[in-house]
Amino acid sequence: MTPLFFTLENNHSLKIIPETRVYIDGRPILSYNYSVFHDENNGVGKDKGHTGKIIDPDYLGFITFEKPGHIFTYTAGDGRTLSPGEAEEVIEYISLIRDNPSIW
Repeated sequence: MTPLFFTLENNHSLKIIPETRVYIDGRPILSYNYSVFHDENNGVGKDKGHTGKIIDPDYLGFITFEKPGHIFTYTAGDGRTLSPGEAEEVIEYISLIRDNPSIW
């Protein structure tokens, strides 16, 4: 999957990278983990292709959907973090995307 670009109500631009898995037939499946980055370029520019341990000043942590629609976990990165309200807004956005495949 390609990165999702999202701007919070406070105008904080984010890049959300789903950690996807692929079936043998090559079709992507829904992710349960989403890495969140500050996006200073507002969706313009090259994806950095993050893998493994993320050492990036723009990394804000990741969100895990333990039980979609019910249980979510936000794990902060080592530097900047999302506030509880920002994390909730990102979870709502990802939930909207997950629940509406037609807007992928």
